[in-house]
Amino acid sequence: LCRFYDVKETKNGGYILAGETGNFGNLSGYHGGVPLQDRDVYLIKINTAGTIEWTKTYGVSLWHEGAYSIEQTSDDGFIIGGWREEDNSGYGLEKSATLIKVNAVGTLQWAKTYAGLNPRFKSNTTGEGKRDGEFYSVLPTNDGGYIATGRNFSILSNDHEQQNGAWIVKTDNKGALQWTRQYHVESSFESGGNVKLLATYDGGYLLNADIGC
Repeated sequence: LCRFYDVKETKNGGYILAGETGNFGNLSGYHGGVPLQDRDVYLIKINTAGTIEWTKTYGVSLWHEGAYSIEQTSDDGFIIGGWREEDNSGYGLEKSATLIKVNAVGTLQWAKTYAGLNPRFKSNTTGEGKRDGEFYSVLPTNDGGYIATGRNFSILSNDHEQQNGAWIVKTDNKGALQWTRQYHVESSFESGGNVKLLATYDGGYLLNADIGC
């Protein structure tokens, strides 16, 4: 099983595809545990004729991971935005947003995870809970860092309700967090939706999101 969520043209005229994969039994580097259940981030680089130049998988054993967005960087490498899902003991599966930086041939340079801003399904007594988030879009910035956006699962006034807020994270060139922002409206149980980021001519960014009202 594999799915691709983003494809971009590369500087050499080829293309890079990013998504997720389960184990085919012959994928070098696959880290998942249960075929078709645990998945890794999956990249395929092809040339202008569609011939595969290389493939790479990235992940940690027994965790479900995937990529929603990829962009080529100034050093001819790639920055990848997505998610990692793991078991948070006592609260079920927890999803963290991820950034992965690789070089021009897909060799891993660094990977970072970013927890959601507020616990989800917070306990009334301990205040502890899950922190869920995922990145749908990532862009290199003029200062050499990265800006990523996606959604973050937030707590409303009632501890048992949740809301999906549009979420922006700014990092330096090594993925270290510099600042973060969240935007949401008081609406239905499902809000946030797909979130995309576009750079504007004045150095700012345009955030596009689906919200359910």
